[in-house]
Amino acid sequence: AMPKPASTPADSAPTAWPDVQAARHALIDAQGRRDWRQARAWGEAALARWPQEVGLWHIHAVSLALNGETEAAVALWQRVLARVPDHAEALANLGNAYLALKQPAQAITHLQRALQLQPDDPTALYNMAVAQHNARQWAQAEAPLRHLLTLQAQHAAAWSLLAQIKQAQWDYAGVFDVVEAARRAGAAGPALLHRQ
Repeated sequence: AMPKPASTPADSAPTAWPDVQAARHALIDAQGRRDWRQARAWGEAALARWPQEVGLWHIHAVSLALNGETEAAVALWQRVLARVPDHAEALANLGNAYLALKQPAQAITHLQRALQLQPDDPTALYNMAVAQHNARQWAQAEAPLRHLLTLQAQHAAAWSLLAQIKQAQWDYAGVFDVVEAARRAGAAGPALLHRQ
């Protein structure tokens, strides 16, 4: 994470941004405050001033996705990847966007590329398992979940999804084993298992 420059207050107007770095900080600050309208407007203003800054494209795509404008975010992440094909965050976010658009095959393609670049990214691992689950690739979905659980043993959502995968395969002994393993890891709770 980049340190926030002291000269750029969180509510500064786009015209007051002295450089791209200040614009990035302002956009990320607006996202952190969950002010999606401001983040969107500031993203557009920043891109108007610095249209070739791929980093701003990525940050603005995040704002669009968080604002529910998934298709627009996908288009921007595709532009990022056209310029920087190995942009791991853009690949992971694009995969997540395709999940939101109910396109698991596209999600899997982009998440696989993201995980080749950053194999221990917990969010990409979880989203890969979700995409594979949604594509009914249950056996394949176990691998990213098991890897994630070696990194974060108390990841309750991962345990829950692993139990759902076992249930989808009619492996009720496996469901029991997953629930017991989750309890031993300290991740079990009332929401460990829920209906699909």
